[in-house]
Amino acid sequence: MNSSIRWTYLKPREVVSELLKKGYSVSRNIVRYLLKKHEYVKRKAQRNITMGGHPDRNAQFENITQVEAGLPGCGKPCY
Repeated sequence: MNSSIRWTYLKPREVVSELLKKGYSVSRNIVRYLLKKHEYVKRKAQRNITMGGHPDRNAQFENITQVEAGLPGCGKPCY
């Protein structure tokens, strides 16, 4: 992560709500403008990197197939 970037987890309307609780009346547009002016960005969820080629991946599916073959066939997932 870039340490020079300032992050916020709040949406502009959530910032407005918190400011109203503290007695400040401000519009969402002003909050959006100030966040941009002071170079704050909204933190976004990051995707996980998939593990991909595990050596036993095929063996896992073969095991599932064997287990399913031993169950009584009802044509639907059985719980």
